[in-house]
Amino acid sequence: MRTATQSFCLESCASLVLAMGLCLLSGCTLATDTAIRLGLGKSCASDADCAGAICQKGTILTDADAGLCSTACASSSDCLEGLVCAASFCQVPMSVGLTIPSGVADAWSQTYAAGVSQAVSQLPYAKLDRQFSPTPLMNSIDSLRTLTQPNHVVIGSQLEYLPNLSILGVENPTKHFLGVSTANPYTLPDSPSNLGQVYLHTEEAYFVAGRLAAKSAAKRLGIISGLIGPESIRNVNAFALGARQEKPGIVIEVRHIGYYADTATAKSYSYQGTMYFREEYLARLLFEGGAEVIMDMSHQNDRASKLLQQLNGTQQVLSMISHVSFGTGDLPPGIESTVLAGVLENWGAVYVRILEQLHRQKLSASARLGFELQEGEQTPFTVSVNRNARTGIDRDDDAVFFIRDLANSRTAPYRKIWEGPWKANGQRDADGDGLPDAVQEVTVVAPLQDEEIARMCFFVEGVVEKATLNDPKSADQPAMVPGGLIPGSSSADSAAPVVGDSVDKLMLPVGQSANCRKNARWIYRSNG
Repeated sequence: MRTATQSFCLESCASLVLAMGLCLLSGCTLATDTAIRLGLGKSCASDADCAGAICQKGTILTDADAGLCSTACASSSDCLEGLVCAASFCQVPMSVGLTIPSGVADAWSQTYAAGVSQAVSQLPYAKLDRQFSPTPLMNSIDSLRTLTQPNHVVIGSQLEYLPNLSILGVENPTKHFLGVSTANPYTLPDSPSNLGQVYLHTEEAYFVAGRLAAKSAAKRLGIISGLIGPESIRNVNAFALGARQEKPGIVIEVRHIGYYADTATAKSYSYQGTMYFREEYLARLLFEGGAEVIMDMSHQNDRASKLLQQLNGTQQVLSMISHVSFGTGDLPPGIESTVLAGVLENWGAVYVRILEQLHRQKLSASARLGFELQEGEQTPFTVSVNRNARTGIDRDDDAVFFIRDLANSRTAPYRKIWEGPWKANGQRDADGDGLPDAVQEVTVVAPLQDEEIARMCFFVEGVVEKATLNDPKSADQPAMVPGGLIPGSSSADSAAPVVGDSVDKLMLPVGQSANCRKNARWIYRSNG
């Protein structure tokens, strides 16, 4: 026989179970149900993992255990306090803070911001808070701290923001911070556990671009490099190795901006009576030196291409551009007819997965996420050919083959690029002892390892520069990476000169180093 107390308990419990069932069906929740409250927002594989809630499956992550404990809803009033009704389920909201350097309207920033915006727009529980901050080489910590306060996730848009994000990660241990770099993560000695890094192996795209360029040239290519650091140097070398795979004797003349772009508001470089921005000036020198295709790695990707369009007469020089928004997977309509191809970045596809992984608790906050070239619409980056260019139709089929060949290689695509045989220019230091190696060859049986790829401050054979930098008709000589080791030096940590001609100084903002090896060690990270 039941006691009155037992009968009351059973009846109450039955009522509670019935009410919970009705609530889950109708979309309401019980604020008194502690188990459901604690389970909401947790990762799950089935309803059994959710303490009475529903294991809601997503469409972006399809892993069996990538469900999310939730309850059905018609509006946010049906959800527990602190949750929002998103796509008919009560979910933990996510506010994403994105910082873009103030006063910057370059292609990289626009492409990156557009990709993050696209990703957030696909996530019904997320909203975007964009802020224009001081450039990372200035003290941007205060503006980033302001951005952090109302947001759950904070994303930096340039490599140099990492030190500030590291500081803020320590100050805000319950929030997520993501820094971006190009082709490798940096190891900060004081990096907190809630600071992750996102990077693209863009050298794979430049390798493909080099093969395409060599197919449209006979003897000579040009490339405009950006910041003097391992990221830019890797891309130059990948471009050169791709080109020389197609034409072993072709030379690649390199010119350096010294930063991501010429950030001056007025043209300050004079050549033959005309004033230029640095990207234009370098393109003009490469044009005069006989380059048949010029790869522009700068963040201001329209300056060089537009100038070359104007300069082209009987000398039909083609250009290639970088940091183009993926869009439909093609170059934008109306682009100059002399642009052969472009490196397209698909940041939307990258960040929609990252943010969804964070939301579903399927990603470590300190993860380092590298993305590689793929076939298809979800590739993080690709190379697209302009079919209206002089050799565009021919190169379009080549691009498909080159991408497939690299993306489907037996090893990681970026590692395939660095397989030998090839030779460095005398600046290579494989063991990291501060002295250039006596042997500069890389062989198939001894390819480059990840650590050396990450700190690359040498050029491969075939990359040249002019003996007199402001004279495009002067003789070629093997190019030296500024701040890299001096070939043959017996003194530890020697440093090649930053420039060889005082007339052609690098364009550097205050606080930026032009020494590749120092930048590789992150010595210039004192902007916090």
